[in-house]
Amino acid sequence: MELQTTVEQDKKERGKKMSEQELDKEHLKEALLADYKNKKPNPFIQFDVSCDPQCFDVPGEDGYSLLALVTYELMDGSDVRILVDPETPKDKEIESLKRVAEWIKKSDILERKIEELVTNREKQKAFEIENKLKEIGYTKDEISLFCRNYSADNIVPF
Repeated sequence: MELQTTVEQDKKERGKKMSEQELDKEHLKEALLADYKNKKPNPFIQFDVSCDPQCFDVPGEDGYSLLALVTYELMDGSDVRILVDPETPKDKEIESLKRVAEWIKKSDILERKIEELVTNREKQKAFEIENKLKEIGYTKDEISLFCRNYSADNIVPF
C-alpha cells in the first residue's frame, strides 16, 4: 500500500511540474507576443535543410534536401542568423550548414530570392499607392492611368 501511495504522489508531483513548465511556456509566449506587437516585419531569405531527401526543392541523393524562400519575421536581424533545433545532432548541423553554403556558392539561388524580395516590395508599394489614391477619391481609371505612367520608372503595374 505504501508503494502505491508513493507512486501516486510521484505522479501528482510530475503533473504539478508539468503544469509549472506549461505555465512558464505560456508566460514566455505572452512576453514574446507583446514584444513582437511593437516590431516591424523584416524580410529574410530563409534556407532550410531536411534529412528527408524528398522534402524540399533540391532533393538530395545522399539524404538531405534544401529549400530557400522569402519570408518576413518580427525580429531584428543581424546580417545572417542561424536557427538550429537543439535536438539536431552536431554532425548534421555542420553538414547542413556546409550544404547551404555550397548551394549559395554554386547557384544563383540567393540572387533569385533577392529579386523575388524586390518584386514583392514593389508590389507592396504599388498596393499602398493605389489604396492612398482610393482614399483621396481617385477613380479606378485615374488610378490605372497614374500607375501606368508611374510604373515605367518606379513600380510594377498591378
